Amino acid sequence: MSDRQGYDLDMRSDGSFVQAQRPGPLPGWRGGSATFRAPRGLGLVAVIAGSAIVAGIALSLALILVPIALGAALIGYAALRWQLWRMRRNGFEAKSFGPVMSRVQEMLRAQQRAGRWRG
Repeated sequence: MSDRQGYDLDMRSDGSFVQAQRPGPLPGWRGGSATFRAPRGLGLVAVIAGSAIVAGIALSLALILVPIALGAALIGYAALRWQLWRMRRNGFEAKSFGPVMSRVQEMLRAQQRAGRWRG
């Protein structure tokens, strides 16, 4: 059995067809142009929802990278301390490394004089 409805043909007795009255304009239909308010609103909702999803994914990826960055900073600090310990053990004075390493050397000497450095 077919679910489709058949066509209704209004025919006069003389064999001519009756013109069906066209329905009035649809709600949201403007002046014959095919712009509806509903699809525009749905598009705006879709853009906002898509932006929220993209922002959520970016935030989750950034939060995943925080522990990795902290671990890398900790490893870098430990490597710096190890190198400084080895340099101090070998009696190396950091004179050619510029003001930063000179300041580190001064801090290490001050710790050694205070008895907190065992190098």
